[in-house]
Amino acid sequence: MSKVSAHRHVTWAKQVTLGGILASLCVTLGCSARATGDEDIIGIAHEKGAARSNSSSSDHGTLSKASGSGSDPFLEPSDTSAAGSGAPAMPQKASDAGSGAPDAGSADADKNPTGDPPLGGARDVPRETVLFWVDAVSSRMWRASADGDGSDRRLLAGALTIAAPDGITVDLTDGFIYWTNMGNLVGGAGVGSLQRMRLDSEVVETVIPIGTTSTPKQINIDNQARQLYWSDRDALVWRSELDGSEPVVLVSGHELQQPAGMALDVAKRQMYISDRIGRRLYRVGFDMPEGETAQNRTDVEVLAVLPMYSIPLNIALDLGTRTIYWTDRGRGMILKMNMDVPAGATAETRTDIETVLTGLGEVVGLALDDVSKRLYFTALSGRVSRCNLDGTDSQMILDEGSASGIALAHLPREKP
Repeated sequence: MSKVSAHRHVTWAKQVTLGGILASLCVTLGCSARATGDEDIIGIAHEKGAARSNSSSSDHGTLSKASGSGSDPFLEPSDTSAAGSGAPAMPQKASDAGSGAPDAGSADADKNPTGDPPLGGARDVPRETVLFWVDAVSSRMWRASADGDGSDRRLLAGALTIAAPDGITVDLTDGFIYWTNMGNLVGGAGVGSLQRMRLDSEVVETVIPIGTTSTPKQINIDNQARQLYWSDRDALVWRSELDGSEPVVLVSGHELQQPAGMALDVAKRQMYISDRIGRRLYRVGFDMPEGETAQNRTDVEVLAVLPMYSIPLNIALDLGTRTIYWTDRGRGMILKMNMDVPAGATAETRTDIETVLTGLGEVVGLALDDVSKRLYFTALSGRVSRCNLDGTDSQMILDEGSASGIALAHLPREKP
């Protein structure tokens, strides 16, 4: 290992260990992180008594909760999984992993721009919808069936390898989960990173190391060009190759304050961004206009200016109906509108914004399933829930810990 790599691992170890200790203390003591302007995780109450009872009235439909016993079966595999060594798995730059598995950009990786999973082969293999979500408070990543009651929840990574994860996405072409780390719950300290893990492995690889991006939020993949896009709360929007190489800032300035949401319309080569403090939704092209820069590009469109107290976060697109959905943590809502500003209207005057669900508390993560026509969403209180695209049949899948970003994938059904 080079001196640079060694220094990077030591720095990371200090950061995630401190983050893990703080997160564990927060969860153990049932504390609430208070907002002080730039904090991302605010008002997270872990008390399960009266506070939980009071909040449960906002759920629609049937509520079901994952059951547990004295020993938590969901804590396997352990947070210290490290390629069979028994030592904590230290993050690696993907190009230095040396695992023997083909890299995402290698010639022998299965390139399939349709997005069909390489796992299971034929299209007629029975599949299930699987949810993947992250918990920024305890620095954990989970998976569970989208159609279940949360009882099959499984831990994928923990606080010794990830640090305050916020955004998550799944690459079915090469079989990877990608996520963003804020580095700590407050963020803004230049300790953010991007990591990935194979769907069939527990080895965590770092693709964007600490020192590049500041406070990365929602992440998405251009499955045709095979590139990563993510928003950065430090008023930036980024793109890189899947292995983290060639990171570039695509948008800065333009009155951006704290970008949070990120969604892609790959066919039209456009990205959609939410600004959690600026209370705006934007659309920008993938391609930089000739002769322009991230600061002065002229193709940045403001799609909506939202009311006071709005905190727009994660975005999901229904490309078939050209509808954009987003979570509003400030008002506890999921909302939607047309992806285009109606004729004769402006971002300030458009009247087509509709409320899908309300009374959701500090709702954060959002994923849309084109197959089942459902939305899946998370709240910092710990809820993972689902509903139809019109907000009907809302059900809580589980209510445990806390939850931030969420993604889904249609994977071959596991054998019992």
